[in-house]
Order: sequence, then structure tokens, then C-alpha cells
Amino acid sequence: MAWEAVSKTDLEKLEQQLRRSPRQLAGIAKRCRFGYPTVVVNQPLPGREGDAYFFPTLFWLTCPALNKMISRLEDEGWIQRLQEQVGQNIGLERALNAAHAAYGAERKAMIGADEYRRLEQAQPQLARDLEQRGIGGVAEWHTIKCLHMHYAHYLATQQNPIGQWLEEQFSLEGAASQCTPC
Repeated sequence: MAWEAVSKTDLEKLEQQLRRSPRQLAGIAKRCRFGYPTVVVNQPLPGREGDAYFFPTLFWLTCPALNKMISRLEDEGWIQRLQEQVGQNIGLERALNAAHAAYGAERKAMIGADEYRRLEQAQPQLARDLEQRGIGGVAEWHTIKCLHMHYAHYLATQQNPIGQWLEEQFSLEGAASQCTPC
């Protein structure tokens, strides 16, 4: 997938949103109605030869309003509730597994075939993790680790059933569009 380039203005806004300097940025996946970053794309394999490491979160939600709304949902126990739904609904579990697989495939594609082959030879476990770990680095694909990551993945790709469910149930993006510029 092609992401928008990160501008100097984006970097300044991201520092405000995150309250720190952004790291591992690869691009902007989604913007709000004011043009500010809402979801950024992170490099899955920061570092250079010999010191590369796996960064599991490819899509990062940066919008303060959305982060606040989703934190409230997590505080209300929605991770556990959705986890129970995944366990009871084979269709939802399959869709979640597909989202995890797509996430790993996107990480692998971002580093390129040549770099992946070098990584397989030099650090085989790191190469496997890069491709086989799911959203947020989970090894067990039937688990939900964080609603923020699922929603960011949904906003970036429209291919995450947990993020889609959150949008359908709570109209998060619509609610965030009512906010003032951050």
C-alpha cells in the first residue's frame, strides 16, 4: 500500500498529539477532516544491519479524541466482551485471523523481498516474527490485545473486523469529526 509522506508540519502535529517525538515513521495512513494525522504507519524493522529489531505495531492511532474514546471503551471492558464474541463466532474468528495475516504480510512487504531473505539468513526468528505475529505482535491470533491497534488498522485498511465493529457500534470516526482541531 502507498502511504502519504510525512511533512515537517505533520511531524510538529504528531509531537503535539503524542506528547513526544514520533519514531519509526513510514507515512501517514489516515487524516482527520482538519488534515492532521489520525493514523501513522511505522517501520516494522527499525535499525540497520546487526541492530534491526521487530516493531510490532504497524498502524498507530494518533488522534487524541479517538484515543480518548477508545480508552474509555477499554476501561468499560470491551476487550473482554469482544474476546468472548470471537470465541463464540467462527466467522468473526476467521475474519480476525485474516486481519492478523494481512498485518504480517504488510510488514513483510514493507521491508521488501531482498531484505526479508537477508533477515531470514541472519536472524531467522526475527524474520518469522515479522511475518507471523499479528496485530500488535500477538502470537495467538484469536486474542485481542488493544482496541486502539485494531481501530487504527481498520481506519488504514478497512480490513479489520474488530475495528469495523467498533465503528459500527460507536460511530467513533463520526464522533471524532465533531471535535475541534487538536
